[in-house]
Amino acid sequence: AGPTVFYVLIANIHEGLLWMDHNYKLQPRLAESYAASADGRNWTFKLRKNVKWQDGEPFTAADVKYNIDWIRDPKNASTGQPLFKDVTGVDTPDDHTVVIHLSVSNAPFAALAATQLLVPKHVHEKIGEKQYKQQPVGTGPYKLKEWKPAEFCVLEANDGYWDGRPNIDLWRQNIVPEVASRAVALQSGQADSTTWPITPEDTLRLMKDPGFQSIRGPGTAVHHFP
Repeated sequence: AGPTVFYVLIANIHEGLLWMDHNYKLQPRLAESYAASADGRNWTFKLRKNVKWQDGEPFTAADVKYNIDWIRDPKNASTGQPLFKDVTGVDTPDDHTVVIHLSVSNAPFAALAATQLLVPKHVHEKIGEKQYKQQPVGTGPYKLKEWKPAEFCVLEANDGYWDGRPNIDLWRQNIVPEVASRAVALQSGQADSTTWPITPEDTLRLMKDPGFQSIRGPGTAVHHFP
């Protein structure tokens, strides 16, 4: 569950060309539209205009090309490299058009590769991957406000977000290794939810607490929202 929880934070700072909605359908994000050639080997993405990175710099086709080329480069050892193994090159006819060329037809390319989260060329190439992880700058609805490794992370609303400012001002994630402390945080109202589990005994106790409502459904996961 850990990496998934952290990914939720990262995915609210960064965005991809496309995204998968709750019904597992591809939807436009930083790309307004996309199309594949008849042979499935050339993919053209039309980018949104007036999108800015959180430092105020414009998002352009050069950023997309940089991300793909960086991931493809074997020396960077990116975990996303297999998704772009069929890419032979990336063209940017203008600031808002990206054409990706593949060596073979790749039907799931849009779902697997075009949903990858993008970083800004002007920041990432200057400070490098290691430092960037501590100073991310995305196009997403939230930006990093404060982070202390193994303790907490705070995101704040991005006032200049292209799709409108989020309704929630701040979002804090606490790292709580002690399982008993998670239950206390829930019951006291210090936490609004917990993804990492609490003990079965605490789950049964909270089910009897009038401040909690229990909803049963199929599956093995237990989620807690006071």
